[in-house]
Amino acid sequence: MAHGHDARGAPQGHPGLLADVAALARDAGTDHDITGHATVLRTESIITGLPWLTPLLETALAFHHAVRGADGDLTDILGRLREATANGEFAYYVPIAAAAIDRPRPDEPDIRRLDDEHVVLAHWRAMVTARRELLRNGPTPT
Repeated sequence: MAHGHDARGAPQGHPGLLADVAALARDAGTDHDITGHATVLRTESIITGLPWLTPLLETALAFHHAVRGADGDLTDILGRLREATANGEFAYYVPIAAAAIDRPRPDEPDIRRLDDEHVVLAHWRAMVTARRELLRNGPTPT
C-alpha cells in the first residue's frame, strides 16, 4: 500500500499498526505491557515509514500513564510528542496529551477547535478520570 493520504485525505499505511495503537488506548491503565507494545509499535512505525502514527502513539501512551498516575514517564512522552510534531503537523496532540496528564498547556501553534479550548481540554482530562474509575470499579451493569 502506498504511504501518504488517500483521495479523502485520510492517512494510508499499515492498517494493522493503526489498530494496534487503538488497542493501546483501549487498554490504557491496565497491566497489559502497554509500554512494551508502544516501544515495538514506535519502531515499526519508523521502519514502515509512517511518521504520522508517532503523535497518535505517544498520545495513547500519555493517556495510559496518566490513568496509571505514572508521572515520571510523562515528561519523556511529552518530549517525544513535541519532537514528532515540531514541523506543525498533528501539533494539536501536544495540548491534548498535556490536558490528559494534567500538565500546563504548552506553547503551541494556533490551533482552531470546534469548541472552546477549555471545554476540549477538560474533556480529555475527564476521560482519564473516567478510565481510572472504570478500572477501579469495573464496568457499570446495563
